[in-house]
Amino acid sequence: MNQRQLVRRIAQRLPFTTQRQVEEIITLMGESWQESLLRGERVLLPGIGSLSLEVQQMQRAGVMHRRGTSPILKRVYGRFRPSAALKERMEETVDEA
Repeated sequence: MNQRQLVRRIAQRLPFTTQRQVEEIITLMGESWQESLLRGERVLLPGIGSLSLEVQQMQRAGVMHRRGTSPILKRVYGRFRPSAALKERMEETVDEA
């Protein structure tokens, strides 16, 4: 599902809002989630799961000759952990197939 499909679906379920209002709300949600993730906080999505950013520091093999030390590399990645309810529904879907 892309943003346009999501906007249409929400606007149909909430007839007192326009698609433009729904789109603005979704944009604001995305911006606030980004800010939270960049502050190192987890974003909890009820019934779906949680999002977080993790930083992994690794020491590179080998030595840099000028400094005599090995450089530290950082790897930043996003992590999604599904909720128990979503895991349960996924298992039901797999069992039916």
